[in-house]
Amino acid sequence: MASTTNNFILQELGDFLKLLDKETFAFLLEQIFSNFSFSIGFAIYQTDLPN
Repeated sequence: MASTTNNFILQELGDFLKLLDKETFAFLLEQIFSNFSFSIGFAIYQTDLPN
């Protein structure tokens, strides 16, 4: 169950994202997806290593 503190922080994040212009939002989203892609690829690589 989420605490009210976490919900408040998520609300602030939502308010911040609403203030961004399209170019800045697109850039941030691209960076987030790039980081996720790298992290997932690295995790798969680590689990695929022979013992």
